[in-house]
Amino acid sequence: AADGAVAALDAASRPVVSVFNHAVSDALGTNVEAFSDLGAWFEETAEFAATRDDVNWLFLDHPQQAMYDASDFFGRLSGRHTDNTHMTFMRSMDLSKNFLTALTDLVLTVRGSVSNEYPALGIPALQSGWSEWSKCGFTSVAETPEDYFRMLTEHIDSLLAGEVLITPEQVERARLWAWFYRSGSDVPSGLVQQWQVGEGDELFKLLSINMLQTEVDAEPAFTASTIFGIEAKDAGNISTIAFIAGG
Repeated sequence: AADGAVAALDAASRPVVSVFNHAVSDALGTNVEAFSDLGAWFEETAEFAATRDDVNWLFLDHPQQAMYDASDFFGRLSGRHTDNTHMTFMRSMDLSKNFLTALTDLVLTVRGSVSNEYPALGIPALQSGWSEWSKCGFTSVAETPEDYFRMLTEHIDSLLAGEVLITPEQVERARLWAWFYRSGSDVPSGLVQQWQVGEGDELFKLLSINMLQTEVDAEPAFTASTIFGIEAKDAGNISTIAFIAGG
């Protein structure tokens, strides 16, 4: 079934826009996003896609959707677009990541990690919400629905014109982020307490106390900062940034 769905994309003759669904009930109202909620973004993107049959559209469900949604949102939306042969709805686990990256020309998401993973491979991404990396300069970020559909139209038109939508510098930035997020920020340190100790102001208060008591030459976070060529007196800023970014 997956092979047949992929074959229907006609990827050889038209660009493929891959739309990555989110767990639609996850962390509602906790992020800065262009649309009212994650489901609205996915649904309105599908409605837009129905009007653009000059490209292929691949809509992928979130791998853990069953844990967050009992309403069959993805299935019902797919059913409304069965007559649109340029649109394909699939479970994301039905395709390997290698195959999916080889197939995709443009990534759409609100805040998903695909928007830092795919640019690192040279594939452009358009976000419609805030993420830890959305200000790092390797994705396009829409702040309103109007911005989103305008930017999406521009991206599609550029793809059809054969233009390259991502620069070597953006690829380098995305790869640097991937290294920092997955490896460089993985520093064993007691500066930041486990989140269960306290949230919000309490956690920042504990961080401030620990920062006042730490010894620069004995704290792994400060030692790690030398990788970035940062003086010890400025390393506290890096520790705070890593904490805010979830490092």
